[in-house]
Amino acid sequence: MNNVLDEIHKLRNGKALTVDRSNTNRHRLVVQETEGKTAYYFSCPIYELESRKLINISFTEGSNCYTAKGSNSNISVSKGCAILENQDGKVEIKLPEEEYQLVDDMLIAETHTVKVTCNGLKITLKSRFGNSGIIRIKTDRPFNTIRSNGKYFALMQDRFLPFATVSLFGIKHGNNLCPSSMSLQKEDSYNFYSHLNPRFKDNCEFVYEVSLYENKLIQDTTVESRNSRENNVYGAVSFLGNTDFLGEQWIYSKIDFSYLSELQGVNINKAILHMPKIDGQDIDISAYGITERFCSFGSTWDTKVKETTEFSKASYANSYYNLDLTQFIVNHIKNFSGGQNGFILRNSKRHSGYTTLATADSYSDPLILEIRYS
Repeated sequence: MNNVLDEIHKLRNGKALTVDRSNTNRHRLVVQETEGKTAYYFSCPIYELESRKLINISFTEGSNCYTAKGSNSNISVSKGCAILENQDGKVEIKLPEEEYQLVDDMLIAETHTVKVTCNGLKITLKSRFGNSGIIRIKTDRPFNTIRSNGKYFALMQDRFLPFATVSLFGIKHGNNLCPSSMSLQKEDSYNFYSHLNPRFKDNCEFVYEVSLYENKLIQDTTVESRNSRENNVYGAVSFLGNTDFLGEQWIYSKIDFSYLSELQGVNINKAILHMPKIDGQDIDISAYGITERFCSFGSTWDTKVKETTEFSKASYANSYYNLDLTQFIVNHIKNFSGGQNGFILRNSKRHSGYTTLATADSYSDPLILEIRYS
């Protein structure tokens, strides 16, 4: 995503918008329509925490560095180093010592690129001749509790609350983004690094995000048959469907309805979940009910909650898979009690390809829940 308003314009097919400036919810932008309103809820906050201004996803060039502001972070990038900082601490990311050119809001160097996200950075690192890559970060306070798997690691400031997350999107090989893996090494409580698996013997590019954590509108996790005991609660990408590297992958997803409290008592006409497609094939994505609540921290392929019937089938347009959740949202708001089972997203034609989607833990490509009401 390059800009919040640009994404909304794209979803509206260029239709003009008048922003309702009385909104106080950091996850949503509200548009006044001729009849009623449309709220665009983003999976991560889109307003700065202190100023409450809409985030500007771009760099400002200074004398010795490039700076930006995320939803709850001050960001700076200079030769060899990037820093993410907020009231809870600081993360320093080691980068190749190369000069940058700022082109279309992206910093371009000889072997890597850097782009601002909603609350961090998305980095692409070239790998020559099958060499592994390394992500190296340093913090200004100790972290002894780490959650990790082969796709992400999270520095935890509480049992269920990260301070920062590092998520591997995958590896660009030719024109395709392919799944890959990384392995975390902890030097001490302040220094961490992760080796990136190149998978291929020729040139490729690693893609990953480093973010300071913000609470999410949607809680989700992928589960997959090849790594059947692995939970992926802070992974930022899904290879939904079937790949040789991951096996069959599903997404378990649930909406935190406390962020939709403004919709109590209104008439909801439409609710569409827009899921960014990053790469991959066009597949048939469907949503299925589940028999009981799932745990986003404990769900794996081996322990996954059983599905029930298909209740919505996604369409594809404007680089998004678009899932009609109108009846699902109406039912849960009408009977709001603070909890809900959620749903499964999977390829409805099992064993027939995959597509690459952002999850709700992506700060570069957030999911958008569009709700039209009166």
